[in-house]
Amino acid sequence: MRLRTMISGFLLSMLLVHLSPAIADNWWYRKHVDACPGGQRVPIIIADITLYIDLQWMDYLDFGEFQAPADPCQTLPIKAQGVTFYYPYKELERLYQDRRLPLTRLILKAGTADEIWRLPFPDFTARRRSIGTSGFVEDVSDRAHLPQADQRAYLFQHLTKGMSQEPFEVVCSGVSTGAPPGRRCDAHYFLEPGLILFYKFRQDGRTMAEEYWDVPPPKPIQEPDGLLELDRKVRELVQFLRAEP
Repeated sequence: MRLRTMISGFLLSMLLVHLSPAIADNWWYRKHVDACPGGQRVPIIIADITLYIDLQWMDYLDFGEFQAPADPCQTLPIKAQGVTFYYPYKELERLYQDRRLPLTRLILKAGTADEIWRLPFPDFTARRRSIGTSGFVEDVSDRAHLPQADQRAYLFQHLTKGMSQEPFEVVCSGVSTGAPPGRRCDAHYFLEPGLILFYKFRQDGRTMAEEYWDVPPPKPIQEPDGLLELDRKVRELVQFLRAEP
């Protein structure tokens, strides 16, 4: 389990370097900021939205068309194309554990509509149902034309005050046994105009570090109703990142 996690992270880094050398030259990986003091949340501006991020949390920072600062430890505002949280560094893991977020990847990036994969329909049908007073869900797998038999697609809508009520999709796949065990899901949508949110998570509720150390899973996330609550917690994490410390 531990070796597979380490190999996956290594292969991802190698893929970025070898397939996209021009892009890789304009990225900061975690190694670029290892020597920087932790506990400092630096303003990162993505799609005109400022996120206050401790660089010890990130896996890599994509500058895109922007120039990377000469000093990775500077604390002035930095313009970037996107930021990815992937490997379970202890600082990031603490952030997830405090919120019981079993995320295996979190990406915030500037983007356009053609970068978003969307299910081939815009709205709910009469088959939607309520999840308490929190929102709506509809299983739309039969209309999504998913390639794998174990995949399910859902359309959700929040009704929580202060939260966007724009419908969004979540796709889950996998089986409850095997290696690694458990189903996994991902969401990919515009959190705000111009800002794309992408995340993956484990339904067994374990964070990446808990998987790495083979910690017994806490209470699993129920599909599909529990997915709406998890999305709410992800959005609250983003709100935390937007709050100036």
